[in-house]
Parts: sequence; structure tokens; C-alpha cells
Amino acid sequence: MAALIKGETGDWEIVIGLEVHAQIIAKSKLFSGSSCEFGGAPNNHVSLVDAAMPGMLPVLNEYCVEQAVRTGLGLNSEIHLHSVFERKNYFYPDLPQGYQISQFLHPIVGKGVIEIDLPNGEVKKIGVTRLHMEQDAGKSIHDQHPTKSYVDLNRSGCALMEIVSEPDIRGADEACAYVTKLRMILRYLGTCDGNLEEGSMRADVNVSVRKLGDPLGTRCEIKNVNSIKAIQMAIDYEATRQVEIIEAGGKIKQETRLWDNVKGETRSMRSKEEAHDYRYFPDPDLLPLVITQDYVDAIKATLPELPDQKKHRFMSDFGLSAYDSSVLIAERARADPGRGDHGRKQQSGFHQDPDAERSGVGDHRRGQRHADEGIDVQVGPDFGGRCAGGEEIDRNRGTADSGRRAERPGEGAHCKRHHRRFRPRVAPAAQQ
Repeated sequence: MAALIKGETGDWEIVIGLEVHAQIIAKSKLFSGSSCEFGGAPNNHVSLVDAAMPGMLPVLNEYCVEQAVRTGLGLNSEIHLHSVFERKNYFYPDLPQGYQISQFLHPIVGKGVIEIDLPNGEVKKIGVTRLHMEQDAGKSIHDQHPTKSYVDLNRSGCALMEIVSEPDIRGADEACAYVTKLRMILRYLGTCDGNLEEGSMRADVNVSVRKLGDPLGTRCEIKNVNSIKAIQMAIDYEATRQVEIIEAGGKIKQETRLWDNVKGETRSMRSKEEAHDYRYFPDPDLLPLVITQDYVDAIKATLPELPDQKKHRFMSDFGLSAYDSSVLIAERARADPGRGDHGRKQQSGFHQDPDAERSGVGDHRRGQRHADEGIDVQVGPDFGGRCAGGEEIDRNRGTADSGRRAERPGEGAHCKRHHRRFRPRVAPAAQQ
């Protein structure tokens, strides 16, 4: 049901698209072995890779790939067997590389759909455009000194999933229902804890207004909104602001804005960048990511019963109302008595290492042995004894001539235990 704003010239429809950044639950970062634990002393979880020291090369964490695929399956989305990491170039003080490693033209997850429950009892489907992996930036701290800002790089390099919706959302109530449902799904899957207070889940809210039946209007993006209440307030304020400008004869500028929770208003941050402003290009230090259908199927077999499935089962098996079922499924610990809170647990049917505990590292000693010797091999469900270039390797000694590298600075014991090097087979040159 569309939310309308009563203006002096008639009714205006609010059109919203959301970009939700969800931090992947993993023990180590996307491209280094540093810890992802929240709350450490400033700059205590930073390797030379995270600090972008000269000569440091990224090494992809396979478990983060597994978590992204699991999330895509939970969102009823297409899984792309071929994806590419690209550099997104921009300057910010807490981005030490001067670029962010992300995915653009070839994301790992494609179109999907999420069902949301509206306050009036209706169910609406919201399209998911894509899910891609990227590394997080650090954190700038402005309130510790009257004239200086400090930078904490503990968060730099942590693995994010950016989940982009279609502009199918109409109004603040639908936006809040969408984020609530997405958070619930991620926590059921064990891929993100959804902790808004710690910043492990936050949303960029794209808002525009139009007369009913008109083309889409010019949108403004409200960055890094980190609570359900703030999302609702920001949308209501921004939509009203845009209607007042248009009805006064002005035009909406496409820009990025910030939500001021104290003043209860949005304010301009910068003009909105387009894709060409970031000068995307494939990262030369990372091979294209190629996974197999068997790998995807093995992950799919480990999926839990998801919220919508559980809701419909409660209604059919126990005769509960839609409302009562929705209350019960809101938290998995309540819906599955005896299983506990899985918001921070990793689930995997093919990682059987009891020492992995919650890390999801699993039994990959054979592949890790070769990786520690400097030979990048494929590990995981479709491990086939091939190095990154596709050459067969000797099972005992790893004799493929793929180059030997010393252990990178900053990737010590923690890296060896918790960071899974992932070098899947490269597609033939003609397919790249």
C-alpha cells in the first residue's frame, strides 16, 4: 500500500530503494587474517594488508564467500558461479588504500525477492537487485580532540555484504518492515548478527517522490542510517522536504545526505556520485572468483528453516494466526527452543572440524598445508587438487610451479588458524 503525502498540489507518492550493508560473521577479515572482533583497542586488529602498506597483497577468505552464497540462497536469489572483484576508487581519510575492493559488473549474487508483512496484514514482495561482497572502511573519530580527528582501522577490511533492493518500497512503514525482515533472515542464516548498535548492519536510504503514475523522481541518498526508528524518521523528513521544494518551484538535486538524529533532519553531505566517478576496474591482485554448482548445492543443503517457511508451518500445523506466528518467528531462539541464539553461530554441513568452534574454518588442513608453503590451491567442497592456474599439483609435495611466497607480514598464527585462503580455479581466458 503506497504511502502518500498530502501536498498543496495534490498527493505525492514516496519511492524508496535500500542498500543494506551487513557485516559477515567471520573470525577474520575479507582479505587478511586480522580479527573482526568488535570493541578492541583502536588500531589493534590491523595487519599490514589492512593498513595498505606497500607490497601487501589481498588473499580472499573462502568462508566469507560461503557466507555470501548462503545469504543469497536465503534471499531466493540467483547465485553467479563467476564473479569479479573490482576497485572502487575514492579518497577518504579512513580508507588507507585510496580505493575499496568491491564487486560491480559481476556480483556473486543476482536478483531475488523478500516477502514483508505490513501492519494491515498484507504481504508484499520486494525485489532484491543484487548482493555483492566488499571490504569495509575504517572509522573516523571527531569527538576526541577539539581540532583533530582520529582514525581507527580496526574495522578496515572487514567483510561486508551490500544487499540492494529494487525501488519497490512505498513509504517508511514498508522500509522498516523490509529491514526488519532482512535482519531476521540474516540472523536465521547465521551470516550477520544484525547488531545495529555496533554498526554491523546499516542502511543507505534512497528517497524520491512523484505524482501517482509519473516517472521516478530525482533521488537523494541518506547514508549510514543505523536504526529502524531513524530509517522511519529520515524517510518522513526527506520526503516532506522534497515535496515542499518541488511545490515551491524548485528542483531536487541528486545528492548524498546525512541524518542528524539530534535535530531530526537530513543535511547535505556531497553531490551524489555515479558509477563512472569511481572509475571501477577489475582488481589486478585478485583472480576472478569461480565456484561450482556442487559448491552451491552443498551450502544449500545446510540452510535452516527460514522465517517464512516456519511461519507457514506454524499456521498449518498448529492453527496459529498470522500475527501469533509472526511473533514466534521474530527470534530464532524463541522459534526453535533448545537450539539457542544462532545469530553468532556459523552453520555448515561440510566443515566438520570440531576445533573450528564458531569460526567456520572447518577441515581444510590439506589445502592449508599447500597454502602455507606458498602454493595457492582450491579448497572447499569441490577441492580438486588444482592450483590457481589450473595445473595439477603433487598431493605430497605440491610441485606445481605457481610461485612460492613468504608468509605476508601481519598474517601470523591467527591467520593460519582462522583465515582460509581461497584461490578457486580460473575460467579459461576466452571466458574471462
